Amino acid sequence: PPGPPPPPGMGPPGPPPPPGMGPPGPPGLPPLPGMAAPGMASYKDPNRPKMVPWRWNLLPPNQVQKSVFKDLDTDKIQIDGKRIEALFRADIGAKKKETKKKDDDGNTKDKPDEIQPVVLDRQRCTIIEIIMKRFVEPASLIKKNILECNFEFLTLNTLAELVSLFPVKSFESEYEMLTKYPKGPETLSRAEQFLLELFSIPNIRTKLLSFMFCLEYQGKVDEYEESIKIVDKAFEQIKSPKVLRTLEYILAVDNYINNPN
Repeated sequence: PPGPPPPPGMGPPGPPPPPGMGPPGPPGLPPLPGMAAPGMASYKDPNRPKMVPWRWNLLPPNQVQKSVFKDLDTDKIQIDGKRIEALFRADIGAKKKETKKKDDDGNTKDKPDEIQPVVLDRQRCTIIEIIMKRFVEPASLIKKNILECNFEFLTLNTLAELVSLFPVKSFESEYEMLTKYPKGPETLSRAEQFLLELFSIPNIRTKLLSFMFCLEYQGKVDEYEESIKIVDKAFEQIKSPKVLRTLEYILAVDNYINNPN
């Protein structure tokens, strides 16, 4: 007769489990240095497309140790390399050269004769004329408002436009050429006549800048006080876990873009 059954765990081995149903195997080896784990983007892949680099100011090692970057660990950040390549490929946004369409209409309208620039060059006069068109007042009335310190007319925008008429580099030379021009003002171009009229105001550029300072002073004080408060608050928050985590992601993406090889 058959003997008693063996104790639990002492019988013969059973049949092997179906494929995929067995116990999990031992963990694999960790990736080699510079190699990404499965499912992670590789920082160094010679087959990657050319990327648009991010322009960073490199910090010397001694400065890095004094900054928040010394505590960042980008190796633990998982990023979607394919997504980054799709966004920052060098050939993204390349524009084809467009050929300008020529106007078939060769007719030109007759323009009234204008006095050509005599003292200043054509490009400089064109810039002056563009600014002139922003004023409905003639130069004589603008001069009157400046001399009378009429701040109903002399708003910040108006003063900024007037100051732009007097670039620092060319102010002295243009003043000399126009004020010492031997012929009458009527022989000058419209732009030159306009500038000559304003040059007749003593220290015109300094006067305009002084007006601007007076109008901007209180607003600048309020702006700087608010900026100081923001900077103080930023210093308090810069080492928060959320900010550091965000910086880690930024550095990880940058390393992926700037280190293809």
